[in-house]
Amino acid sequence: LPLLPFVANWADPVRLRLLAANATPRESIGGARSLDSRRVALQRELEFRLLIPAAARRAWETWQDVNVPGTLVGVPYWPAAGITLTAAVTAGATVLPVTGTAGVDWRGECLLIAFRDLAAEPVVEAAPIASVASDSITLGSALAGGFAAGTAVLPLLRARAFAAYRTTSLTPALAEVDFTCREDLAATGADSFSATFPTFKGEPVFPLRVNWADSPAGELTQAAQAVATGTNAETWATLKNRARQTREVVILASDRTAIAALLQFVAD
Repeated sequence: LPLLPFVANWADPVRLRLLAANATPRESIGGARSLDSRRVALQRELEFRLLIPAAARRAWETWQDVNVPGTLVGVPYWPAAGITLTAAVTAGATVLPVTGTAGVDWRGECLLIAFRDLAAEPVVEAAPIASVASDSITLGSALAGGFAAGTAVLPLLRARAFAAYRTTSLTPALAEVDFTCREDLAATGADSFSATFPTFKGEPVFPLRVNWADSPAGELTQAAQAVATGTNAETWATLKNRARQTREVVILASDRTAIAALLQFVAD
């Protein structure tokens, strides 16, 4: 599995979208199309920008020529950034001492990224995870190289880029690349969080507060439901005696635990 050995530019946000994972569309008689939806899991999509120093520009150009959009690659799962090694590890090590593991959906694989400086590309290595403790990660295989304390440890996302790599030169010595990827369907699965949520009359209650820096919005519309009629046609039946409320809010998740709760709630 080729790895993406470049660093996200944190001057721009890292965007995570959770999509209902759909299998290959099937064409039926008459041209109608149906999708097999994988409701047991959500497909993760990441959008971020890579920071490419001048010394790594040739390496990036070589990497993108080999790993064109659509290629399955190992991508650092940047939404879980912030976990680092608390002590150096040598080649052959199978245990990673880390600053913490809570609130992260590891999914069985991790990626170590050693940032040196902007004059060179980082050193990366991936490894399978055997088990996760509160302050350590036990690997399923030994490390090939050594890493110093402070090395970033992130989950590994098996994904395919589906948009063109767009490079913007910020200075003669620095460039950034737009990178958007979507989790490979074969790699989707149930999340590994363990939070529980309050319920009301058997229904889960949203566990986080609204960010009042952004005004909540809502609308009231006449309810309707889709009714298929004829060959490859669709009409809408209006429910005359009912109205539908729509609410749009912004949630502020201020720490990794809150982010984990939000992601698990959506996934559940």
